[in-house]
Amino acid sequence: MAADLRIECRDAASAYPEVARLEPVVYTPEKMAHVAWHEVEWAHAERWVLGWLDERLVSCAGIHRRKIALDGTPRAIAGIGGVMTHPDHQCRGYSTQVLDEANAAIAADIAPAFSLIFVEPHNVDFYAHRGWGVFEGETIVEERGRRRPFPYMGVMLRDGTEVAPERGTIDMLGKPW
Repeated sequence: MAADLRIECRDAASAYPEVARLEPVVYTPEKMAHVAWHEVEWAHAERWVLGWLDERLVSCAGIHRRKIALDGTPRAIAGIGGVMTHPDHQCRGYSTQVLDEANAAIAADIAPAFSLIFVEPHNVDFYAHRGWGVFEGETIVEERGRRRPFPYMGVMLRDGTEVAPERGTIDMLGKPW
């Protein structure tokens, strides 16, 4: 069934109105009331990979790029955030197709040192099976104008032009995605 998915990669301005309609369906108020990260200020994606069934957006992932500091050394990285699939269409391979396209776009267009994704504990295995490794170090983010460790989600990394680190300190030098 996943073969029916039409994939597009769009800039944030043209994609976000569609993503904004999907978000409250995936992250309902009831669900958001029970997640530790419900008040986090997230960075906005530069581009979105959108997965469509006919004219209905059913899955998406945002693409980010950022200069960060890894143990104090500057690195140019990419990331994926805002991965969502409509509840009626989950477990059909749509997220995997969207992620594969996002990873391909990152490799071709950005060529980062490595890629980063923030992951809830119940999704670690899903991303591990798709080439992401758990980062065991500390991640610093900016929230509401101050820098601090990010305790709400784990971080997973994917190799880019460099082998992704397993430990250390990543300073995002901005908001999480």
